[in-house]
Amino acid sequence: PPAPPGAIRFLFLGSLIPTKGPDVVLEAFARLPAGAATLRLVGPPLPYRGSSRYADALRARAAAIPGVTLTAPWSPTEVGERLADHDVLLFPSTWEENSPFVLHEAAAAGLRVVASDIPGSSAVLGERGARVAPGDVEAWRRALASEVRLGRRRDRKSTRLNSSHSSVSRMPSSA
Repeated sequence: PPAPPGAIRFLFLGSLIPTKGPDVVLEAFARLPAGAATLRLVGPPLPYRGSSRYADALRARAAAIPGVTLTAPWSPTEVGERLADHDVLLFPSTWEENSPFVLHEAAAAGLRVVASDIPGSSAVLGERGARVAPGDVEAWRRALASEVRLGRRRDRKSTRLNSSHSSVSRMPSSA
């Protein structure tokens, strides 16, 4: 079926701390043409190293970029329904993850995924999803622009992620 009309809807779902990379996708999103997409950042603004400066700066930057909303965490019972309101999950973590559950949730909801090319996410995704160098804002901008060109179609194959992965093995990097 054809993709529904409208701007593509990106989602970041995780703790609002530097190692999860929300600032990376926020800056990459800011470099897209205005109106091409929306970005929702969902998660707790946790203190990082005893300070709220990072979360405060993230909140201020998000408020200054059209198309961005920053919201409090969803309850576990809301996640499935709210994922359906988005097209692409962004997983910009800058550290190794151990089988990130949010990737499985996104796949079950039919969302496409753009993720940092790190152990854990690469192992879970297998051949699915787009991989991006962690922390590279320009690479993330290019990946987001590619997703915008794809439109709002769903990834019907994404429900079949690699379930027999090892959290310590690195999948081959994609260029």
